[in-house]
Parts: sequence; C-alpha cells; structure tokens
Amino acid sequence: MKIYKLIHVVFFIFLSCEEINKSLSYVTIDSPKSDAIISGIVTIECSFNNISDIDIVELWIDESYSGISENSDPYSLSWDTSNYEDREYSITVRLIYKNGSYIDSEPLLINLYKTVELFGQYYSVENTTELDLNNNMLVGEFPSKVIKLVNLTILDLSFNQLSGQIPSDLKNLDGLRILNLTGNQFRGSIPPEIGLLEDLNELKLSMNQLSGIIPNSIMNLENLTNINLSINQIEGSLPENYDNLTYLTFLNLSNNNLTGSIPDELGGLENLKELKLYRNNLSGELPNSLCDLIESNCMVSLYDNQLCPPYPACIENILGEQETSNCN
Repeated sequence: MKIYKLIHVVFFIFLSCEEINKSLSYVTIDSPKSDAIISGIVTIECSFNNISDIDIVELWIDESYSGISENSDPYSLSWDTSNYEDREYSITVRLIYKNGSYIDSEPLLINLYKTVELFGQYYSVENTTELDLNNNMLVGEFPSKVIKLVNLTILDLSFNQLSGQIPSDLKNLDGLRILNLTGNQFRGSIPPEIGLLEDLNELKLSMNQLSGIIPNSIMNLENLTNINLSINQIEGSLPENYDNLTYLTFLNLSNNNLTGSIPDELGGLENLKELKLYRNNLSGELPNSLCDLIESNCMVSLYDNQLCPPYPACIENILGEQETSNCN
C-alpha cells in the first residue's frame, strides 16, 4: 500500500512538471501580420521556445491540417495559395513535441487576394507592378483596393476627381518607386507613413487641397529624385535636414502657405536642378548657400515671398517682387 502511494505521488509529480513545461512553451506567428493581404507563395515565420524538444511544425488553415509541415531546423513553412479562393483565412502554427504533446499559436486572420477589381477592371495581385489610371474622371475617395496590389512600383492616379484623405496604408506598397496623385481634390495632411516607402523616387502630390506641415519623414527617403507638393495649402516651415536627399534633382513647394526662413542646408543639395519656392510666405534673409545652387546651374524661383534684404548678389536679379514691409 505504501509503494502504491509512492508511485502515485511520483506519477502525479511527473504529470505536473510536464504540464508546467507545456504551459511555459509558446509559439507566435511573426509574419505575415494580422489582417495582412497575401497572394502567391506565402512564407509563414514564427518564433517559439524549447526548440530542442520539437519533432515537427505544422501549418493549420481554418482548423484543418494543410499538409504543410517541416521537421528540420530552421523551420520554415511556405504556403502555396494557388488552389485557395479569395477570402479570409485563419492560420495556426502547431508545434508537436517528441513526447507527442503539442501547442498551437494564436490564430492569425489574413486575407487572400489573387485579383482586385478596380473601376470595372481586374488586376492580378501578384503580377501587377504598374497602375496608371490618370485622367480617367475617377471620383470618390482614394480606392482602398489599390493597397492590395502589394507589388506595385508605379501608382499614377493623377488628374482625376478623387477626394478625401491620402491613406496611411500606402506604406504597405513598400516597393513603390513613383507615387503620382497630382490634380485631384485630396484634403488633410500628408501622411508621415509615406516616409516608410524606402524605394520611392518620385513623390507628386501637387494641385490638391492638402494642408498641415511637410512630414520630416519624407526627408529620410534617400532615393527621391523628384518632390512636387506645389499648389496646395501646406503650412509651417521648410524642413531643415536634407542630408539624405543626395539624388534630389527637382523640388517644387511653390504656391503654398509656407512660413519661416529658407534653411542654409538647401544649398547643399548638389544634384538639384530646379528649386521652386515662389508664392509662399517665406521671410528672413537668404542664405549664401543658395549661390552654390545657382553656380551649378540650378534654376531657383523665389518671387512673391517676404524675403528681406540684403540679398546675396547672385540672387538679387532673380528674386522678383518681395513684400518687405515686415523686414527690420
């Protein structure tokens, strides 16, 4: 009887330790993120502990085993979505341990899209890299389905009648090189998330009704060659840090409500060919560094501001009319 009790106690301790170890184990899906839009072959990345005790890793879709598993470290699960229809899916990663026990990750909801319908046309999510719908008399707010075309490198919706705000979700188009929303009716501020588009070469948002300030995040985009924010209602001062814009050749901030002085750092943009700051409310004295731009054949336009004398000799003849009543 005593031996039975001892065995019972040992067995209880063994089960308790196993349950404790299991409770300390975890698996988390790191990529894709919740509510992600996917297509093609999707790599499921996850993190977990107790890796030495893992026998196999499985992918479960809508609570059913997908037939996708991996039993060698490092573990990687690649899901080919070609045989799945467009809809939302619940994704779970299951870790099966050598003792037969298992744990599941928290379910991840993701949306599968192979095609996107835009204004009566269908576009392949995986293969569409350029979307040019300029001058098509499009109306309404920014078409949210565009964000599902995750492989876009060129997006041109210029010269339509689109309105509302520019969505911050544009950051998801992380391969975008050209963003052209010129000649619409977009309002509100420029989303700072545009500064996450590291491959962006051209940012064209002119001829809208944008307000607010110029996000400093845009100044971090090292591949920019063209920034055109003209003919809006943008306020505040000019950004002061241009160190990363070494490839910039065209900067047009004209016809806005910009105030404050022109920073000396602008003169350090060695590749700049056009600088347009006219028709703002810029004030103060001009930095001598602008002479460096002019000497390198950069076309500088500063008229219709409130810039104060004395003016650098290199600029005096190209200033045009200035309102100097507020100058000391």
